[in-house]
Amino acid sequence: MYLGEALLRSDRIAAAEKAFSRASLSSNPDFLVTLAQRVYTHNYWQEAIEVLRKALTLRPDHVPTWLALARIQYEVYALADCRAALARLQALSPEHSEARLIEIGLHGRIGDAHAHLAALEETYAGGDPLSRLASSVAMTALYDDRLSAAEVAALHRRLCAPIEASVQESTDFANPRSTERRLRIGYVTGDLHRQHPVNLFLLPVLLRHDRERFAICLYHTGSMYDGYTRLAHDAADVWLEAVRLDDASLQQAIVADEIDLLIDLAGHTSSHRLGLFALRAAPVQATFLGYPHSTGLSRIDWLIGDTTVAPAGHAGLFSEGIAQLPGSVFCWAPVDHYPLPPPRPADAPVVFASFNNAIKLSPRTIALWAAVLHAVPGARLLLKAPSLQDASVQARFVERFAAHGVPADRLDLRRPSGLAEMMQQYGEVDFALDPTPYNGGTTTFQALWMGVPVITLQGENFVGRMGASFLRTLGQPDWVADDEAGYVAIAQRLAGEGQSWRVERSALRNRMAASPLCDIERYVRDLEALYRRMWAAYCDGDRQR
Repeated sequence: MYLGEALLRSDRIAAAEKAFSRASLSSNPDFLVTLAQRVYTHNYWQEAIEVLRKALTLRPDHVPTWLALARIQYEVYALADCRAALARLQALSPEHSEARLIEIGLHGRIGDAHAHLAALEETYAGGDPLSRLASSVAMTALYDDRLSAAEVAALHRRLCAPIEASVQESTDFANPRSTERRLRIGYVTGDLHRQHPVNLFLLPVLLRHDRERFAICLYHTGSMYDGYTRLAHDAADVWLEAVRLDDASLQQAIVADEIDLLIDLAGHTSSHRLGLFALRAAPVQATFLGYPHSTGLSRIDWLIGDTTVAPAGHAGLFSEGIAQLPGSVFCWAPVDHYPLPPPRPADAPVVFASFNNAIKLSPRTIALWAAVLHAVPGARLLLKAPSLQDASVQARFVERFAAHGVPADRLDLRRPSGLAEMMQQYGEVDFALDPTPYNGGTTTFQALWMGVPVITLQGENFVGRMGASFLRTLGQPDWVADDEAGYVAIAQRLAGEGQSWRVERSALRNRMAASPLCDIERYVRDLEALYRRMWAAYCDGDRQR
């Protein structure tokens, strides 16, 4: 097992897989559980499930093995199998707390953010306010279309208050307050792997930082390590494997590295280290890319955004100060090549689509998209999401659209697929529909890059204004709606121009590539200038945020 992991890190994939296969011949069920958990972190999820099933043949009633199986099945959206494993867990250990949390999470997997948030809040209210369940509550609130922007912001502050109250903030830093010297930038993330959004957007930045003016230090809090991770590793002046360090130990390491600006790239997502930022490990701390909302943590000095997702008028929604980039907060610089598909046939019906996770398809979104289908007779809606591999989830969405008068024959519900195949499926799509209140992020860039226009509804906070940020930076403000009626009107107008868009895929890609949305060199220089401004404010003792 250890040999397999070492071989993976040296990019010897075939040899690593052979080592893992030999390890799986073990008849020790405890070792097999460990092996399954380790290979899963390297994305061998099908193999991990098979190893756990072998462990269960050796020890059929072992609760930790069933739990490990249910956890992986949940993560890979094998929802029917996950329900079966949870039923077995319920029979073996009726009060198992972690099994209960997985069961709660299934609400989100099927696209019911309301029920998911309610169950999480009930569980959190009866437990430890410092548990990581607080972050699950915070993140799930972003998907709930019943909450106003002010309510979501207040919830984040309330959830972070116990974290800040539990630790003493460090304030004694020896970093020279000079604005001319080479600055030391620290990034904290566990997500520099595969197609994770943080990796997609940060890796191009890491590869282009001005190393004469900035020393780049990466604190890797994850366990997955692949070719992308190696690229990030090689782009850093300092790399620390931090997954096994607690917050206090990691803080000491970062202080010893004399980091000037420490950048959080997780927010409330699964690999976050908000406890580290509550302790404070650098004179200036900021949050960037990984979480499309204020963290609620006042000891993070800045949130890096732009004038659309974080306008000055929204300052009351942020616990951090607002640091604005001049273009969009995200920049698309794909590392991989995605060829454009051929034009759609002239006589094919108009197809709208969304390739977003099911939890983003809120009741408001379903009603809005149903209105689009009623306004464009004959049009179809293609939905692609990991959860749609489950028959019961498909049936649920058919029922939700039927309640708005949209029959099943106007829906095309697709299972997940590999990234290359998914990108080519945009060849079957005319226009992408952005959900609300949680917009698409990576999926919006992917649609635009494949020559598909995107229609968005500008929301009340960061998470609901990403689409507007991307489209305005692209030079397409006419695809941004201020209300539902405007959204439907844009869909009608574009549908009427359908054939012209089908033959102009390359034109849209070329326009995108030439726009600030893809100007990665300019973006990195703007980001570095923003880091300099944040550092200058600290050196001047300026507390205005």
